[in-house]
Amino acid sequence: DKVRMKLHFLNAGVLTPRFQVVDDPDEPLDPNGPRFPLFVKPRDAAGSAGVGLTSRVDDPDALRERLREIIPT
Repeated sequence: DKVRMKLHFLNAGVLTPRFQVVDDPDEPLDPNGPRFPLFVKPRDAAGSAGVGLTSRVDDPDALRERLREIIPT
């Protein structure tokens, strides 16, 4: 689980980019959260699974589109 590993890194004092876990493609973004460009990836895919050319998003519209691709409905 990428989120669990990210939290372990943060607790160990390892600097890591801001992140937000999203469960719904229309969920509001945390105003103190990550900034564009963003790298969007599934939280439970191992390694680079689920990561591709569309993983980098530069604006809210691209983010919502990418989230709709990776969040199961």
